[in-house]
Amino acid sequence: MITSADEFVSLRRSEHQEDYLRAANDTASPNVWLEIIRRFSDMRIWVAHNKTVPIEILSVLAHDPNPDIRVAVAMKNKLSDELFRLLANDTNNLVRERIAYNKKTPPGILRALANDSCESISAQSRERLKKWLEYDDGGELVAGGPYQPRCPERYNVLIDHSQPPNGENFISNYDFLEWRDGWRPGEAGDSIAAESGL
Repeated sequence: MITSADEFVSLRRSEHQEDYLRAANDTASPNVWLEIIRRFSDMRIWVAHNKTVPIEILSVLAHDPNPDIRVAVAMKNKLSDELFRLLANDTNNLVRERIAYNKKTPPGILRALANDSCESISAQSRERLKKWLEYDDGGELVAGGPYQPRCPERYNVLIDHSQPPNGENFISNYDFLEWRDGWRPGEAGDSIAAESGL
């Protein structure tokens, strides 16, 4: 465990591999992380890269004025939904792009980024959304996993990440239904709105 800001800086600046690996992997208390952020602006990005840094510290770094640090935060897989939303709306294209590439980004966030003004971000988000679609052995389209409802192959259905489908209420958890060959009430649930989407 790293016990002080000075220790972290010493480890990070060391020429010995075992030292800077500790800076990348060891834990520290929230107070130590905050002291590093306050005293050593050049170390903030290395705080973001630490594999054990808690969400509360990533939340601080997600508001850093330096976009390089926000990019580093956007690459983390353990972001909360709140941080995914915050960084997906960042003014810097590189930050939003990292969210589009982040393997843990929820489909609802990807859906918003699919309409991003930056073409590379929207293209990557659309590509990622396609990977949420799965087919079963019979060729039927399965939306996102074994607990998702099935629908005709001509539809692309994605599920909102906020609530996993559960029994009869799965209909309300649809994130969107992409219009393909047309949609008729009853085929995939009367309460689902068909949208032309991506």
